[in-house]
Amino acid sequence: MISEGENRTLPNGERLSVKLVKKFCLAVSKLFWRIEYRGLENIPQKARHGLVIVSNHQTYIDPIWIGIPIHRDLRFLAWDAAFRWPVIGFLVTWLGSLPVNTATGRNPDSLRRAVEFLQNGSGLMVFPEGGREFEDGEPLEFKLGAVALAAEAGVPLLPVTILGGNKVWPRGQKWPKPGKITVKFHPLTEIPRISHENRKGDLRKITESIRKIVCQTP
Repeated sequence: MISEGENRTLPNGERLSVKLVKKFCLAVSKLFWRIEYRGLENIPQKARHGLVIVSNHQTYIDPIWIGIPIHRDLRFLAWDAAFRWPVIGFLVTWLGSLPVNTATGRNPDSLRRAVEFLQNGSGLMVFPEGGREFEDGEPLEFKLGAVALAAEAGVPLLPVTILGGNKVWPRGQKWPKPGKITVKFHPLTEIPRISHENRKGDLRKITESIRKIVCQTP
């Protein structure tokens, strides 16, 4: 007989309840947004190391779309205000999200826990833009936090590009509408050595290289 704890977590680290929800979300996404995935072979499903998943941010649904094909334990850095919203607050908490002030990027306890999760083999999803893009799809400035976390934890980055979300549910639009969504997973990016003398400059340089990968057009 499977105990409650064993039933909750699959061998690869993904909770059974999350796996079931993902199946439902995939069916809905295929129906309403004809979702297409590319580069699934780049996802390190069975790797023991953690990884930071870095993506552009176009809709509130982005974490779900990205997370559907990733079958390992996932955590999220989320806007602290979202934890107080009805329904959304419950969901981000249930998904194991960590609150961060997106204006300052500060929450020492959450960032410390994020590093611990990464070092224990979890995936951490981060949106470096810190907010959703507008309908024109132009990327916002990438903050340095995602690369800094990966460097501190000693894990690689998994760049992801979402295409079409700016037409489905951009900032300023109240509800999503049907459309076409493509989610592309790029090859893993290892973080090079970061010098103590020029830490911020190195972080900025690496972040810019990641931004170019994420924001490339097909």
